[in-house]
Amino acid sequence: MIVQRWIVSTLAVGFVFGATALWQRSDNPFAHLAIAQGQSPEPKYTFSAVWPQPLPVTDFRSASISPDNAFFAVVASDKNTVTLRHQNGKKIWSIPDPGATKACVSAGGDSVITYAPLNPTRPSVTIVRGIHADSVTRRTLDGAIWDASMSQDGKTAAVVTGNHSLYLFTMRPQLSCNQWSIDGIGNSVAVNTKTQCVVAGTWDDSGVACYNFQGQLLWKYPSDAGKRRTVLNRLFEAQFSQDGQYVLGISYSNIHHSDGVLYLWQRGGNGVPLWSHALGPDASDLKARITADGRYVALSYLQNIAQGDRSAEQRWLLLLDHNGKEVVRRGGLLFPPNLVSVSPDGSIIAVSVGDKALYNVNNQGRVFAPKSMDTSIRQTATSPDGTLMLVYTGDGALSLVRPL
Repeated sequence: MIVQRWIVSTLAVGFVFGATALWQRSDNPFAHLAIAQGQSPEPKYTFSAVWPQPLPVTDFRSASISPDNAFFAVVASDKNTVTLRHQNGKKIWSIPDPGATKACVSAGGDSVITYAPLNPTRPSVTIVRGIHADSVTRRTLDGAIWDASMSQDGKTAAVVTGNHSLYLFTMRPQLSCNQWSIDGIGNSVAVNTKTQCVVAGTWDDSGVACYNFQGQLLWKYPSDAGKRRTVLNRLFEAQFSQDGQYVLGISYSNIHHSDGVLYLWQRGGNGVPLWSHALGPDASDLKARITADGRYVALSYLQNIAQGDRSAEQRWLLLLDHNGKEVVRRGGLLFPPNLVSVSPDGSIIAVSVGDKALYNVNNQGRVFAPKSMDTSIRQTATSPDGTLMLVYTGDGALSLVRPL
């Protein structure tokens, strides 16, 4: 019996590594799909290019799409510039902004904020107001910036720093700022003007806290400071659903970004999660997005499989419903999905698979025909509602794609 178990175990691990090698060497995404899903791809739910030709961008750093899908901001390091473009690709303005690596842009394109996360040598934000960059203001904050967020209407922006501070900027009619202290270092921040609330995910006194625009604490998780300090080495991220009624929390270990857990809160609640969903200690590289109405959460993660002194990795895609229950689980060795976006109603999830392919997965778990890029996908950026994505590839080209 011991010999039999050893043989079975060895064969299982051998299959893992053999299948992984097969995936890495195969160039046919449809072959992976047919094996993984046991079905033929269907010619619908395909991706469509918005521009006839991609835009060339040298030394691309990041991009951000406005909530109304009409504008996007691109940060490039070749000339230390930030550029605002219309959805059709036309350049609206470009300004020098040395050191900036990220940007947030509002609906209408009339408010942009740029920053350099986790860069202690650039503890400042650049605030651009007006559709033609009529006003450019640089504001130095009290420490390295960890994250920033812009409200959908562009009236408010929030920034968190490593000095336990949250800055809330009123963008118009006059630029003003309210600053207050938060428990822990702000790892992420999200702001919503519909509900007049801002949420921060922290570590070093880890948790999620919700405030009103006057800086008054509405709720905090965990509510007890002692419990927060017991999760000292966990990082929390927080994001609003577009309607502002729900808050998605993402928690993972500070070491190897593993042991992922998701939480859902009601914005007007008392800080007790509606549900939590633990992925296990071997889950890492967690990405999650909440739908516009808060009914679904899409996520992908990497799972490590160990057998003796050998290990392999599998990547999984999940769709959770409003009760935190799994509606869809797809992935494994031959189809390793990486979350890119989720549609407003949760009906379609866009994922990247391998180096060059994008796939759509519906809310029944069916996988549809891919879009293959000419070269490897380096970065993606999606609109808040998940209906547009910017794809930057290894040949220096930026494409605007509709995943639906």
